[in-house]
Amino acid sequence: ASMTLWSAPNEWYWLQLPLLALLLWACGQAGHAARAGLFGLSFGLGQYLIGMLYVISALHEQGGVKLGASLAIHAIAAFILASYHALFAAVAWWLRPRAHARMPLPHLAALASSWALLEWARSWVLSGFPGFSLGFAHVGSPLAFWAPIGGVLLVGFWVVWMAAALLELGRALTPWISEKPPSRIGYSLACLLLPAILGLSLSQLAWTEPTGRSLRFTLVQGNHGVLDRYGKSGAQTSEAAYLRLLDAVPADTELVLFPESIFPFAFNGFPRDFEFFKRLQAALHSRGADALIGVMFWSGPKLFSISALHLRGDQTIAQWATGAPRYDKRHLLPIGEYPPQWLKGLGLSDVGLPQSTALPGAAPGAAFEVKGIPIAVSICYEFLFAEEIRPMAARSGVIVNMGNNAWFARTLFPELGHQVSRMRALESGRNVIRVDNIGISALIGPDGSVARQLPSHTAGALSASVEERRGSTPYLALGEAPWVLAWCLLLVLAVVPAAWRRARQGLTQEPSWYWQSRGHAPCSLEPARDSPLPPSM
Repeated sequence: ASMTLWSAPNEWYWLQLPLLALLLWACGQAGHAARAGLFGLSFGLGQYLIGMLYVISALHEQGGVKLGASLAIHAIAAFILASYHALFAAVAWWLRPRAHARMPLPHLAALASSWALLEWARSWVLSGFPGFSLGFAHVGSPLAFWAPIGGVLLVGFWVVWMAAALLELGRALTPWISEKPPSRIGYSLACLLLPAILGLSLSQLAWTEPTGRSLRFTLVQGNHGVLDRYGKSGAQTSEAAYLRLLDAVPADTELVLFPESIFPFAFNGFPRDFEFFKRLQAALHSRGADALIGVMFWSGPKLFSISALHLRGDQTIAQWATGAPRYDKRHLLPIGEYPPQWLKGLGLSDVGLPQSTALPGAAPGAAFEVKGIPIAVSICYEFLFAEEIRPMAARSGVIVNMGNNAWFARTLFPELGHQVSRMRALESGRNVIRVDNIGISALIGPDGSVARQLPSHTAGALSASVEERRGSTPYLALGEAPWVLAWCLLLVLAVVPAAWRRARQGLTQEPSWYWQSRGHAPCSLEPARDSPLPPSM
């Protein structure tokens, strides 16, 4: 459960190293891979049952789902995610070093590779959930500078590498090991410090550069709750909130940014007496500005798309309705926006959420062009999936993410989303604008630093200038594929020889340096090297 402390808002990224080292040590003491897997499962359940309490809040408190169903969904999701930790623990048992022996460098790399591959699988299996990837905590650490090269997965690879090196250092310094050559301690220290030292050296590299063009924008944060978004009263509440913020937009603004789905009705079916779009068109026209706004579009009976529209100030509302450039959210939130198949199999598909019949959008098109600057837009949950936004981000100069964290208003989820936005800025080398209904709304620089930010859970507007950037980071150009292939190769080259060697030796359980230190006899079937062989019969 302590693993939840590394994430936002604490950002105690250093805590990952001793906790993961403790897990690796426990796996080394397990008698077999199945027992190590149970250790990993327990480790993961502690993390996700505590870290994902926001699921219960979103379903029960905000969505009105019965408490029993909310608890069941929470427990099932935590068990599925914890199973990845169980697989990692089993691999760690196979790669454990011999008693008193140091962990070979190939095994160290394979151990970190297995974690990275499991995080990669977790990003797409059962629609994927990469929200607790280790690398997100390191947006402010020396390892952050690996993100432009291999993304959040490469940062996580180095975290596990360093955790295994920390365990190796602990073994080298253990008092009951009589032989501690300086070379072993130096080996452990070098493995522990190398990723951070190289990361700091990478900080001197500038992967992208400003083009010299900038855009003056204003983002608005309405701060209205989930229950305020449905029904006629919800529409009036939202309209009043955003009309007040619209009046506060400075005259020199070139782009106005709104959060995801700010009204409880579709853009192609809004009431004719609705005042907001008339006032918006007048405000944009008088300023010569554009707007990016989150809306819904009806696609059929009880079916809709969650979309972003590019509204130009020199066009009329009728032209907006027929020809405004549009982006439809492609990666939907399971349960909250559509019922996943695995939930249907458990009889929990109809949990009563008011917004669970959305349709995913098609493949991404061209980025929106505002005042000559291409802008890549993503919507809320899909910002977790770097590989899905990477193609459009590579063709853009600025990245915008629209969100609505009102579903998680009383949890730490908004801080997690802010952490993800900072990682996306690092990976792409682009400025990222995050605009959310309740926060955290912010302008984030290409190095992951927060340039401007609105307080969460307050209504307000933030005005700033954002620079267009050009160029590409290695991750933006190549993605995860080269790293995934390299990690597969490293894992195979380490696991297969280890399994073959143990099969030849016929060992059922390897001696443990920990238990031997307490006087237990080794359980190896091999005779001791310094004892004579028994006479042959």
